[in-house]
Amino acid sequence: MCHFGEKWVLSNNIPPSIWFRYADDTFTLFDNNDNAANQFPHYLNSCQANIISSVEFEENNAISFLDKLFFG
Repeated sequence: MCHFGEKWVLSNNIPPSIWFRYADDTFTLFDNNDNAANQFPHYLNSCQANIISSVEFEENNAISFLDKLFFG
């Protein structure tokens, strides 16, 4: 999975500026491009039908990753 994830991330038209992966969770950051952040999970889902990607955006200047809440 790690090999495919890195391959797909690097071949995306607008690659993320940050990509952290732990098991089946990823933390991805795009530089001020909301459109890229919205399209990225659709792009990943088109790469492999058996792997489903979803997205969560920060709310109230905080985001959850690995069941922890991080404040920005």
